[in-house]
Amino acid sequence: MQEVPTSAVASIAVQVGVPAQEFLCYDWQGRAVKYHRAQIRAFVGFREATVQDAGGLPTWLSEHVLPHGHSSEHVKAAAYQRLRELGIEPPKPDRLDRILASASRACEESFCAKTVGRLHQTTLERLEALLSLAPEDGETVEPEHSPLQQLKIDPGRVSLENALAEISKLQQLRHLGEYESTFR
Repeated sequence: MQEVPTSAVASIAVQVGVPAQEFLCYDWQGRAVKYHRAQIRAFVGFREATVQDAGGLPTWLSEHVLPHGHSSEHVKAAAYQRLRELGIEPPKPDRLDRILASASRACEESFCAKTVGRLHQTTLERLEALLSLAPEDGETVEPEHSPLQQLKIDPGRVSLENALAEISKLQQLRHLGEYESTFR
């Protein structure tokens, strides 16, 4: 009931010759609402979503929409458009949000898996070393002191010491390998 704009209720009420206040008296919890929804779906050519449909939408989004880097509103609009094309009644907004989050996660995992799959083993080992929390002496360190975090630290004010530290960081990054030779 909350999803229907009052202007739409007023417009349809005028068209069918019923007071708009009747909309508020409708029993939204009874058996009649299920029957009426089924009639409306049949009339407009839609059907209820199945479990298989719920699994197919995230897959379709992660393969056809999300790789192009669209905003969340664009992805949601694409999901509604896809459901309309398939003649499937859209899920409730909170359910659709979960489906969109699942699609986003699947797209990110696929992207990462493809990227890692193209890296040489040597590069993977070097990247893993950047993430390692165990220095050469064997003691674990805090995550903010990992080699990667050290590379991300702001260079600070201009000084010879800071310039040398930044050169050292650049040498570490070059040690990972050249871009062209990193990918298969």
